Amino acid sequence: MPESEIPALPQGEAVNKHLQIAKKVGKGGATAASVGIQIAQVATGTSSLSVIAAAVAGGVSATGVGLVVTGGVLTIASSIASGRAAYKTKQHLNGLHTILSNKTAYECQCKRVDNMDAEQARQLFHAMIADHVLPYIIGKKTAKMYRKGASAIPGVGLLEGIRAIGKKGYKFASGTLGAKRERAAGHLARHLQQYDCKMVEDIISELYSVEEMQWLKYHTTHKVAKEFLMEKIKST
Repeated sequence: MPESEIPALPQGEAVNKHLQIAKKVGKGGATAASVGIQIAQVATGTSSLSVIAAAVAGGVSATGVGLVVTGGVLTIASSIASGRAAYKTKQHLNGLHTILSNKTAYECQCKRVDNMDAEQARQLFHAMIADHVLPYIIGKKTAKMYRKGASAIPGVGLLEGIRAIGKKGYKFASGTLGAKRERAAGHLARHLQQYDCKMVEDIISELYSVEEMQWLKYHTTHKVAKEFLMEKIKST
């Protein structure tokens, strides 16, 4: 379908690519800023809590210790954001576990071809989603929930950010960055496009929303997998 014929997504929905990019930049910037600021805290011998107390008392200048004040505020903001992310991830996990528990009850049919070979392929791909892709996504979401929960603790969040950057750098250097996620996202996107499968629709609706899942059907399998689903099954 030409891009001009794709219906517009309701404003503010999560698959808005510009919002995704802003989120990535903001998360990376917050980690980098936290590293620099907490180094400044060590250099000045000032903790985040004492900085906040000083700020309340009005005894912090705009320079020098002012940087540490920013660090205290940023640390708190980052902790709140991580706590909210952990909570939201937990809610998604509950939904995904429900889908997994009811995987045998879902209907799945070929959209276009009705023959024995097509039916065998459908069964194979459907089983791949139910028995491998969905548990993989649950595993990634579980890891994300625990990591976000740890990041909600001031100080621990900095270490988690450094760990995540280091892990991503190692995977990039070894050529394995995103390989498993890409395969899982590809299976989901392909199944969404080729079959009327309520299970896959529910999985993607849990990752995004029902409206966004329907909107994604108008895009190519490659676009859905690479630009949208891969982002939603990250563990960081």
